[in-house]
Amino acid sequence: MLFLATLAAVTIVQATPADWTHSVPVTHGGVSTTAIYTAKPTVTLREIGMAPGPRPGTLRCTWSADIAVDRRLGNTAADARTIGSEKRLNGSRHGSCEQNSREIDREIAGKSSEINAHLRAVAQRDQQQLSAESNVLSLPGTN
Repeated sequence: MLFLATLAAVTIVQATPADWTHSVPVTHGGVSTTAIYTAKPTVTLREIGMAPGPRPGTLRCTWSADIAVDRRLGNTAADARTIGSEKRLNGSRHGSCEQNSREIDREIAGKSSEINAHLRAVAQRDQQQLSAESNVLSLPGTN
């Protein structure tokens, strides 16, 4: 007898915990401000396998979280932009994605040290870009 596997994909944007932010004082365009970096995971859930009624099933929820980093200057959203998203976390849990959504959220939150390290690395790499932007803004006739 042949059983077909079920596949379903759902993308959810997770809320960002307060500790997934990093601030760096900068001078931008001749003005002292703060560059605020925020990690934002986008989680993709995928169910594979089957749940054949009363018999034991093979249903699994695989997930991946792409960690984007947004940067804004000061408290204005006008300068906000995504500057990095090359970090990906993966995992898998037995059962449906609906059953496991809270556990997956906790598993991602448990990787805070890894996410914060990525956030700081992106912020450090971005300092050169900010410096270049600041130099352009400081040139006469460009303000």
